[in-house]
Amino acid sequence: MQGSVYQLALSDVDDGNPHPHVVVITFSGNRDCIVVPAYSVDGFKINEYIGLARQDGLEDDQIFVQLDNAQYIDFTCHFPAKEAFWCTARYRRLSQHAVQQGKRIGQMKPAGMHEIAKRLIALAETDPRGLSRNAVKALRNLVKVLELDPAS
Repeated sequence: MQGSVYQLALSDVDDGNPHPHVVVITFSGNRDCIVVPAYSVDGFKINEYIGLARQDGLEDDQIFVQLDNAQYIDFTCHFPAKEAFWCTARYRRLSQHAVQQGKRIGQMKPAGMHEIAKRLIALAETDPRGLSRNAVKALRNLVKVLELDPAS
């Protein structure tokens, strides 16, 4: 499941509009995972959110990573691959079951996963109330593994 990209429409954010979400890490004990959503770089609302996060003192490397989805995702269906902000500041912890109810649209390549995991760690170092110690430890382990992966 790690690295899978799903199209999810979460009713409590984004007015229920679907967006790609990548599964960054999974937890086997309670069967949940951390996902990060993507938004078109041209989107008004995401650019407004980024501006507000900057005003709150967050740096860009804590808010998002900009990736060309055509280069970083192997799509398993027809999906418009475009430049996107993967918004780490809007990560969610969801049940694996809830994520799997969405449509799987692709697999994130190791290099993209590496960038997203590093940004989540940067965010956690600024706001230790967000991600649990176990989540940060899992992210650090993921970064180490991906740094050893010659495909990333």
